[in-house]
Amino acid sequence: MYIIALLIIYVVGGLATRALPAWSDKSIVPFYSWFFFVDVPEYVQQSALIIHEYDGEQLEGPILFQNALGIVDNPRSAKARELIQRLRKSLDDGDVETSRMLRKQLEDNFLPLCLGYRIATIAYNPIERWKHGTYEVLFEEEFNTSCE
Repeated sequence: MYIIALLIIYVVGGLATRALPAWSDKSIVPFYSWFFFVDVPEYVQQSALIIHEYDGEQLEGPILFQNALGIVDNPRSAKARELIQRLRKSLDDGDVETSRMLRKQLEDNFLPLCLGYRIATIAYNPIERWKHGTYEVLFEEEFNTSCE
């Protein structure tokens, strides 16, 4: 009996969040509204490092940095992700000196020797990328690490 009453209160509380003004946060603890699913963005853009060549050989398909386990040591590194974003921004801004410094830092700390890669802006539908792994490359600039 108590469980049924708790579930009814929880559902009514969640539905009541629809009455809140549009500018307010519709999530009220412990009554979370399921209506937030309509807020999933349709299209997302982000900076990415795409690996296309490793140890002097072209890869069958391009691999995103975060999926390159076995090629890079720490593909889930937050610091690497930050460097990739900052490098993409410096390339967009045309800041050659900052780009050179960030690229050196990225290559010295996160990328192996003899790697061909692109710093890119990718765009995707989050649900389609989650299901199929698809994305579109909007802009890219190609680089290589030293083979010495």
